[in-house]
Formats: sequence, C-alpha cells, structure tokens
Amino acid sequence: MVLRDGGRIVALDSTCTHAGGPLHEGSIENGCVTCPWHGSTFRLVDGSVVHGPASSPEPSYEARVQEGRIQLRARL
Repeated sequence: MVLRDGGRIVALDSTCTHAGGPLHEGSIENGCVTCPWHGSTFRLVDGSVVHGPASSPEPSYEARVQEGRIQLRARL
C-alpha cells in the first residue's frame, strides 16, 4: 500500500498483521490507517500499532521518488 501523507510518500504492507484484512480498503486519518475488518490501527510512517487487536507492527518501507518513479526499500 503506497500513498501520500502530506508531502511525503509512505508504504506499508496491505495485509493486516492481525487477521489478514485488506488495509488498502481501510480508512486513513491523522497519519494512520485502520483495518476495515477488526479496527486495528497502524501509523503510516513506520507501521507501529496504535490500537489493537493487532499486536505486531505492519511491515513498512522506505519510499522515495527518483526520476518520476516511486522506489521502495524494506526497513532494516
């Protein structure tokens, strides 16, 4: 899942770590995404859990635009 959050590009896996819900169908608000299945909320900037039932962070990616293309790299 790749999107603009203010002036930056953020990227997270689109499958919720709780029960596999489709995060790309969730709501985006205040720098977070909320899973439509069970309401787990993750920070867009780093995938950390804001509100469960998820207990594991969402995998996130470093993102940049290079020559008009979005490039992603897994965070270490």
